[in-house]
Amino acid sequence: MSCHVHHDRDIGAVDVRIQESHRRAQFHEGECQVQADCRFADAALATSDGDDVTSGALGHARSIADMSLRIAIVGSFSTGKTTLAEKLAPTLGLPLLPEVAREVVELGFKLDKDATAETETLIFLKQYNNELAYGEFVGDRSLIDVLVYAGWVLDNRPPTKEMALWAECKKIAERNLRGNYSHVFYLPIEFPIVLDGLRPDDPSFQKDIDERMVSLCKSHDIDYVTLTGSVEERIKQVKSKMGRS
Repeated sequence: MSCHVHHDRDIGAVDVRIQESHRRAQFHEGECQVQADCRFADAALATSDGDDVTSGALGHARSIADMSLRIAIVGSFSTGKTTLAEKLAPTLGLPLLPEVAREVVELGFKLDKDATAETETLIFLKQYNNELAYGEFVGDRSLIDVLVYAGWVLDNRPPTKEMALWAECKKIAERNLRGNYSHVFYLPIEFPIVLDGLRPDDPSFQKDIDERMVSLCKSHDIDYVTLTGSVEERIKQVKSKMGRS
């Protein structure tokens, strides 16, 4: 009888220890989940309000982008951006981004001084999509250009409800504008406007866009290199900046 009692007590003690061990395991699992949730929340907070991210999933994605050659050639119209981009892309072995402006014109929209908030929204979406589609590229247009031209349009048009469309695009464009390109090359105005059926014959408008381009780069801390001279001289300056012979 006493042996049977001791045996029952031993089994009961083992059950208590198993239950206690199970409770501790559950507590540890819950504690780990809380820690993971806190880390996730910290990462989410770091990405709010458009802050730059150096850790977490977004930070990892951006670090990959930082290692890619994403070259933006910026400047006012008729400064040689397209000519330079068309020769620079094969020189560096990079794809040339499709030219959004001409695609939009073919759809029946007007550009530059005749553009509307809806037109600038469409241009942004096409440019943004193109830049997402290519890991590396040379572009004679960029989100920098889109912001500048849209800024001019909104500054010179009466307010409309359609401007809310562009306001949301602007938030997206500015979220990581500084880190979206590995290199930004700026072309100043060096020669008269060359008409091509799309560009306006308006030197004052050309100068206004040029000044806005420089101002936007500075206000967003975008490092850019100014290129001057002939196409060959500009390519030489690009290669020198990139450490290529």
